[in-house]
Amino acid sequence: MRSLYLRMFRKIFKSWFMIFIFPIFLAGSGFAEVLDTMESATNWLVEVDRGSSLSTSTVAGLTGNAIQLDYDLDSGEWVSITREDFANLDTSSGDAVSFYYKGAGDSNHIKFQISDADGDVFERKLANLSNISSWTKAILTFDSLSHWEGTGDGTLDRGDISKIGFAVNVSEGGSGKVAIDGLESYQLNTPAVSLLFDNFNCGTPPNDLGGNAGIYDPNPDDPTETCSESYDRDGKEGAYALRLVYDRGGSSYCGYWSKTKSDESGRDLSGFAGGDLKFWLKGEVGGEKFKVELHHQGDSAPWPEVQLTACADFGSGAPTTYQEVTMPLASFAGLDLSKVTELVITFDQSPNSGTVYIDKIRFAKSGTSLEGKISSLDDMDEPALISGWQNYGADEDKGITTTSLDSVSGQDGKALQLSYSFNRGESDDWVVMERDWGRNIAGSDSFRFKYKGIGNDNNIELRVMDKNGTIFSKKIFDVTNTGGEWKTATIPYEELSLLTTGTYSNGDIAEKLDLTKIEAITFLVTKGDGGSGTLIIDQLEILEVEDFRKGREDSLIQRIIVPDNPISPNNDGIKDRASFKFKLARYANVTLKIYDLVGNLIRRIDGGEKEPDIEHTIYWDARDNSEKLVRNGLYLYLLEAEDLDKKTDQVKHIIGVIR
Repeated sequence: MRSLYLRMFRKIFKSWFMIFIFPIFLAGSGFAEVLDTMESATNWLVEVDRGSSLSTSTVAGLTGNAIQLDYDLDSGEWVSITREDFANLDTSSGDAVSFYYKGAGDSNHIKFQISDADGDVFERKLANLSNISSWTKAILTFDSLSHWEGTGDGTLDRGDISKIGFAVNVSEGGSGKVAIDGLESYQLNTPAVSLLFDNFNCGTPPNDLGGNAGIYDPNPDDPTETCSESYDRDGKEGAYALRLVYDRGGSSYCGYWSKTKSDESGRDLSGFAGGDLKFWLKGEVGGEKFKVELHHQGDSAPWPEVQLTACADFGSGAPTTYQEVTMPLASFAGLDLSKVTELVITFDQSPNSGTVYIDKIRFAKSGTSLEGKISSLDDMDEPALISGWQNYGADEDKGITTTSLDSVSGQDGKALQLSYSFNRGESDDWVVMERDWGRNIAGSDSFRFKYKGIGNDNNIELRVMDKNGTIFSKKIFDVTNTGGEWKTATIPYEELSLLTTGTYSNGDIAEKLDLTKIEAITFLVTKGDGGSGTLIIDQLEILEVEDFRKGREDSLIQRIIVPDNPISPNNDGIKDRASFKFKLARYANVTLKIYDLVGNLIRRIDGGEKEPDIEHTIYWDARDNSEKLVRNGLYLYLLEAEDLDKKTDQVKHIIGVIR
């Protein structure tokens, strides 16, 4: 269908629109964003045609350093430098990923999934939390993620993340909605200051250090001696707390264990010497008692232990409301902090039975915490069409599952909401919203870079490749010899043209450049006069449309921005209508026209005569000429101006409507 729109669109606006790039939208705040400062040539791969040569180096640039290309085309046609690492995310600066979530409907599992470039997929289940009704923050440490599948080395390369997804798996089945907001790279722990052992907020092992956990019972065949674990929504912090129900019989013992590492080896906690073990505790009736053991590698029972009743304010056992327990690590006599293997809670004293709730077990020591956001991975403010999120389900084409993905009010701004239905309720059915990562430049309008050169006059070509392998290019002829003076090249996306088709994941041919998933950018010097020369490139940037439109100062329509593009006319008070803000050089009559991609005029708004040098605004409420709301999709707007001397000007661009 998009290909059909593309052919029709080109017939109608062939003189203007050279490429259907999905999606180009105007952004409200105009600024240039740096893709590469060109400070180093390390990330740029050198390639040459047969008969050509090229060497690169770092030299002084306009701002900081720049990359110098010393080339000789000789009998060849081109030389090039390519950077291929635009596609993936680098989350290596933090130790966790955080996001907000909430939902409605039946109770099912949420699964956070993350993939690296070599194909390893890791995940973390949030058990039965798909219908939590208020915004809840999840902080998932990388240590707590489990390897699900993959073709790589079995480890997660946090510096080269290619895909992130949120799946819903059947627990009750049925239907529901899950909204996600504020996806961030996060720093949770601080060496020698704070280390979260387990906050239980996922409702299932492993703990936050990646270790497994469970109950132990030395006499499992004795029906009078039992211990069970569950996860209770009555947590001190977050979604869950650990609930332990025990009955040690007449004189035996039972309890709960949790490992400090996934491979059950020892974890080095020596940085916490002089610090504490802390957790939140309450009892169902009060007075429940237990001891805490910390085990270390290479030794055996008796283990270093601390009785709850030995802790300040807990002489009578557990309280009936949450209170924080502090156990100095120095109190665990004989503990080797350099190789701690597990934490054990043991019920071995009166009262013989009871129920306790435990939350947020952690190691702590005085110092400055580094906890907080590292960077935003996706604020979820943009609709899926722009940000690149996709939705699908198991056998959705056969009606087994049903999904949709919508932009809704979020915890802060907007969020993306996955609506789903499990139509047969099998336990292995699933739905997912996922983003195949790439450098997202969809909110901008053009590339810009600085260059200067000497030598023979040859051409500069810019090539852009997305994750489908589709390549678009633009060649600037006979410009490499600037006499050593710095020049600026601005290449609107509209001027890029298809060079090589790619392939979608389903095998279909990809003829459109996906601006949400840019993978590689190439600079080429191609033969004009041929011969040799030197070209220096600095400050590769993308421009938002306001910056680009500043270049219209000599035109009748000097400037136009559409700050709420795309619009979402759903009466929530956010982006319900489009605002076309513009400035004129002279008095002129102004008309705004909205077309669908087939070329039908669906709305005409006469703005009347407008005076120059001040900002004017024309509003469009996403309705056609019969006052009916238009469908979701892409539309073309055409702003026309005619001055008193009958001289005309016009600006054409894309606007989106997404509810």
